Amino acid sequence: MARNIIDLPTLGDDGRLYRDTALDLVESLIPNPWKSCHAPDLLELENGDLLCCWFAGSREGNADISIAVARLPAGANQWEQPVIVSDDPTRSEQNPSLFQNPNGDIWLMYTAQAAKKPDDNSDDSLQGTAEIRRKISRDGGRRGNVYPSRLFLPPEDSGAFQRALDLQQLYLCAGRYPSGQRRDGYPDFR
Repeated sequence: MARNIIDLPTLGDDGRLYRDTALDLVESLIPNPWKSCHAPDLLELENGDLLCCWFAGSREGNADISIAVARLPAGANQWEQPVIVSDDPTRSEQNPSLFQNPNGDIWLMYTAQAAKKPDDNSDDSLQGTAEIRRKISRDGGRRGNVYPSRLFLPPEDSGAFQRALDLQQLYLCAGRYPSGQRRDGYPDFR
């Protein structure tokens, strides 16, 4: 579908698509009401919609860090307002990854580690307390039909961690993950 794109010399933070005529590309800044944002992931759905997720809140490691998701509907020229899709008040939820399962379900995978105490200004991220969580959407990534679960729990005092992986390459139609080596050289989980 053709999108109606505005040619402007500057990029606004209103979620609209802008054409950078100097670089000949289209870009957008998704509206963001949070002080801190990090680790985005982008997924194009079968219907042409784009989903973008990231973690957002006051500061990485704090209890108010949650996963935000925004949608750019197919044919639209502006991103929808982002929404928080995770909110564990005891953990800092970070490093989301999106994946569309062959059956159409959309997986959101992310880490959740113990949150820092309010007076802790250290750079310690408490990643050693992290667990990997998954939410499954059966309604195209909308909030109405989400199934949360804790996917990988760490052994005591070790932590589990993930970053945006090429989940489409790791996930097989039978629902199994291959063993061996990923392209980045780290061993795959089974």
